[in-house]
Amino acid sequence: MHPEQYRIVDGDLLHRLMRRPPSGTRLTVRDLADLLGLSKSKISGMITGTRPVVTAETAEQTCLILGVHRAALFLPVLSTSLDMDSHSERSVRHDAGQARSSR
Repeated sequence: MHPEQYRIVDGDLLHRLMRRPPSGTRLTVRDLADLLGLSKSKISGMITGTRPVVTAETAEQTCLILGVHRAALFLPVLSTSLDMDSHSERSVRHDAGQARSSR
C-alpha cells in the first residue's frame, strides 16, 4: 500500500508563504528543503508544478513550518486504481444509456 499523498494546489502561494513565514525570517528553497529533509529540486518542483505530489507527512510539515492549514496548500491525491477507473467508466456509460432509454 502506498503512503497517503497530497498535491500542491498553488506553487506560487507556496513561494509567497516562504517569503513571510511565521518565524519572520524569509525561507529560501534550500532552507525549506533542509527543514523538510528534501532536495532543493523537489521544493523547486513543488513551486513550479513539475513535482507537485508529496507524502502526507511532507504536506503537514510544510504547512506547520509556513503556519497554514494543509487545505490551504494541498489536496489529497485520489486513488487511480485501474479497477476503479474501468469500473467508474463502465458505470458512467451504463448510467448514460439508462438516461437515453428512459426518454
